[in-house]
Amino acid sequence: VKNNEIVLNVSFDATSGLDMGNEWITFSARFGGVSRKIEVPVDNVLAIYARENGQGMAFPVERSIPE
Repeated sequence: VKNNEIVLNVSFDATSGLDMGNEWITFSARFGGVSRKIEVPVDNVLAIYARENGQGMAFPVERSIPE
């Protein structure tokens, strides 16, 4: 975690059962040898980039002001 952001490697080699839908990105991955199911709302994704060439796309960020 850096600057309240988490970078995840969601390549087919790093995950199992990767499903990128319109509302959720879901997959299983191992952390410390323990398999975990990860579910990320698409609205919380800031960018998707290919590690091989750095090409990808960033999405608009809507930051809310803490109350």
